[in-house]
Amino acid sequence: MGDFSKILDLTNVQEDVWLRDGLLYIREFEKGQVVMDGTQNNNKIGIILSGMALLESNALEDQRRILDYYESGDIFGGKCLPDLKRDLYYITALGRCRVGFVDSEKIMEENFQKEISMLNDSLMEHSTRRMIKHMDILAHRTIRQKLLIFLKHISRKKGRRSFSLPFPLTDCADYLAVDRSAMMRELKKMKEDGILRTQGRKIELVEWKE
Repeated sequence: MGDFSKILDLTNVQEDVWLRDGLLYIREFEKGQVVMDGTQNNNKIGIILSGMALLESNALEDQRRILDYYESGDIFGGKCLPDLKRDLYYITALGRCRVGFVDSEKIMEENFQKEISMLNDSLMEHSTRRMIKHMDILAHRTIRQKLLIFLKHISRKKGRRSFSLPFPLTDCADYLAVDRSAMMRELKKMKEDGILRTQGRKIELVEWKE
């Protein structure tokens, strides 16, 4: 099975069936390009085939917020992006990014109601789990606590204590909703306290307390 294997595994549809009818397509994006936003057709579902993308929003005084990030294999969709008059939510490519799309409206027209229902259920479950994880991180009061729970989430996903941050430290501060300078000072203190080791974006958790 090809690039869309994760989507198609959910539906048991043969890839060539949807490719033949133009229900699956691939687009490539350069750094900073908008992959999807809340003003577009909300029936699209995407999956990151390579690269990485960020779910962002600019609110008060153009303050940037990173609400989520998507790596290879992650699924996202327009139904999960609010379309608000004042706040625009959009997904942008962090670097060169390759994305596969399905158009659920077209698929419905081709009588794949069961399959698109399965895709939408998976999308909602995926998005809800990620939202709760981010809320859990932001609910912690101190920068150290936010950093630790964030790093432990990554460590559990990777299955090891040594890993690379998914994005630059500036983006990390926006994801944690903290001041970057304050975050860098806290990282330095955590290194001095023997909690972790860092080299650029590479992190090793030394002290592990659940």
